[in-house]
Amino acid sequence: MDSLQLGTSALAAISAAMAFALAWLAWHFAARRHVDALRDVAIAWIALGVAALARPLERVDATGVTGALLDVASTLPAFVHVGFLVLGATALLEEHAVDARRRRDVWLGAAVATALTVALSLLAVRTPAVQLMVRVGVRAAATALACIAVARVIARTPRTGRDAPSFGAGIARGALLVASTAAAWQAGTAMLAARGLPSLALWSMVVFVEFVAQCAVAVGLVVWILDREVSRVTAMHQSAEHRAASDALTGLPNRSRLLDRLALAIAGARRDNESVAVCYVDLDDFKQVNDRHGHAAGDRVLRTVAARLVGAVRAPDTVGRMGGDEFVVVMPRLRSRDDIAIVVSRLRAALRGDVTLDDGTVIAIDGSVGCALFPDAAIDADALLAAADESLYRDKTRRQGERWPLAAVRSA
Repeated sequence: MDSLQLGTSALAAISAAMAFALAWLAWHFAARRHVDALRDVAIAWIALGVAALARPLERVDATGVTGALLDVASTLPAFVHVGFLVLGATALLEEHAVDARRRRDVWLGAAVATALTVALSLLAVRTPAVQLMVRVGVRAAATALACIAVARVIARTPRTGRDAPSFGAGIARGALLVASTAAAWQAGTAMLAARGLPSLALWSMVVFVEFVAQCAVAVGLVVWILDREVSRVTAMHQSAEHRAASDALTGLPNRSRLLDRLALAIAGARRDNESVAVCYVDLDDFKQVNDRHGHAAGDRVLRTVAARLVGAVRAPDTVGRMGGDEFVVVMPRLRSRDDIAIVVSRLRAALRGDVTLDDGTVIAIDGSVGCALFPDAAIDADALLAAADESLYRDKTRRQGERWPLAAVRSA
């Protein structure tokens, strides 16, 4: 055995060791994370390791039973790798389970493809160039097509995080491009075997590049899984924080979150020499809605009013629910009293209107608004809220004889 053949054999052994290591990592990761699809990816890389050991046999001239056994040894692991790569990667990226029937189909498909390849190779035994075309060309073409198929699945998979591209997806797609290109080169070279083969050194280098790219695909898939899990955990934490700081019925900021925003608005107003307005909003005779129509109707009214108030304020303003039928609007960065007058006018208009229940009942609603301005009325959050509440009481008292009761009902 010359030094070049020895180097080729050593390269095959190193490749196999890398594939088996990645297979162990994928299997271990599947057990720890309970991701069954990774087991199929692990099987694909076990097959890749066996294929790497058998790859030097592709260029061995053999006939009869020996040649058939060499064909089986070199092609079966390659087809198993291709089948389980597509099966596992697709299940992993699209997040669906792989049943035993699909795995059996992969094994059966690999066996049938191997049998056909061996049969074609035996038919071409008298023509070494055609035999090599069958041995290498079919396997390499199948590998290239499999890489393209997985890349297309990655392209269709939703992105993670804030709609940003996944780093793992980029690794996997780039590696699949390199692997498919190297495999396509091997397939094309095998198809043109009658014109002569490249040197063993060049062939071994291209095969090794394909192998490294295949390993990078495994790394990319694992990184993608981790990235997806981190994104989901982050989204869960953000959702939990939002629920903790939001009113469960309306989705508006609750009292705690509203006070935080008011404190920030006051701090900003002190720094920039601006004003902050706080408006208390209260529905008139809301208790009658619950008494006459039930709490479901009352909830419907509150959600409707919340949506109307949010639509009535400016972009930097915050609408929150303090509890019951009381809402508070925080309006920062006011540069003139005209700003607050415009917003208050919109709030009053938003309070007046009908709410139609599912059964067709129409409830006419109205409410009172009381506002206080920082720093004119108070210089801290609690005092400003108290001043706005007092203003609300005065507005409600003034409107006692002129308002349209909330519980007034008309036929739809």
